[in-house]
Amino acid sequence: MNAVRVSPHALDSWNRTLSNYSRILVLGPTGWFGRTALELSFFSDAALYLVGSHRRDVQLGERTLTVHEWDEQDLEGFSPDLVLDFAYLTRNWISELGVAEYRARNEVLAERLVWAATLKSVKTVLTISSGAAVQSKLDPYGEGKRMLELALGDALRATGANLGVVRAWSVSGGFVREPDQYALSSFVRQGIDSGNIRVSADRMVYRRYCAVEELLAVGLYLAHKYSHSLLESGGEKFEMVEIAQKVAKQIPGAKVILDHLARDSHDPDDYSSDNESWLHGIREAGLCVMEVEEQIANVIHALRHR
Repeated sequence: MNAVRVSPHALDSWNRTLSNYSRILVLGPTGWFGRTALELSFFSDAALYLVGSHRRDVQLGERTLTVHEWDEQDLEGFSPDLVLDFAYLTRNWISELGVAEYRARNEVLAERLVWAATLKSVKTVLTISSGAAVQSKLDPYGEGKRMLELALGDALRATGANLGVVRAWSVSGGFVREPDQYALSSFVRQGIDSGNIRVSADRMVYRRYCAVEELLAVGLYLAHKYSHSLLESGGEKFEMVEIAQKVAKQIPGAKVILDHLARDSHDPDDYSSDNESWLHGIREAGLCVMEVEEQIANVIHALRHR
C-alpha cells in the first residue's frame, strides 16, 4: 500500500488534462514535485520518459519505470508532446557545492530544459519556479529560477508551444524528500519523533500552504489552456505557531515549545504570495482544495509510514 495520500480532486483534474497528451517527458522525476507528478500519472495511458542525474528504476504501483540519463538522440526519438520540468538543485545544495559549482550545475539543467522544450514535437511545457525568483534580493537559487523563467519564455514564444510557470512558495505533501528542511514537515517529524514541536523563530513568521498535487493540477490545467500562464501557490495565511499547534493537535501527546516567548512582530518573515493568482487558478480549474488540517494529516500519514 502506498503510504502517500494525494487529493482525489487533484488526481482527477491532473488526469483530465493529461489525457490531451500521449508522450510525456519528465525531467527530475524522483524529487518531491517529480515523484508527486508520477503518482498523479499512475492511471495515465501516456508514454512516460524519465530523465534524472543517473540511471535507476522507480516503482509506480506495480510498474517499474526507468530513469534515463540525458541523451539528446533518445529524446528526439521519443518526441514528447508534453515536458514536465522538476530538475533543479534547491538552495540547500549551495553550502555543499559552493556558489560557483551550484550555479554551473543548474545552468546545465536549464540549458537542457530549453533544448527539450523547443523540440518540434512539444506542445506544452510545465516548469516549477519559486517565490524566491521574485524577492527583492535574489540568492543564487532565486536568481537562477528567474533567469530560467525568462529564457523559457523567450524560447517558447519562438516555437509557439505553451508555457506554464508555477511559482511554489510554501507547499505540503507526503513525497517531501527532506522533511527537516521545511517548516510544516519538520513540525510533523518532531511531533512523531519526540512529541516536542519547537518554534525557533525570534520573530513572527507567516506562510500560505497548498498541497503539491493541487499546485501541479492547477498549473497543468492553465499550461494546457493558455500560451503563457503563471501560477503562484497560495492558501490561507497562518503564523508558524498556529501551524505548529495544528500539527500538535493531530499527534497524541505532542506539544509546542517556543524558543522565544517574546517574538518580534515589527519585522515579520512573510514569505508568501498575495494569494490572488492561486484563488483565480483554482476557480478557473474548478478544483476543490484541502484545508491545511487535511494537508497536515496527509503529511503525518506519509512520514509515519516511511
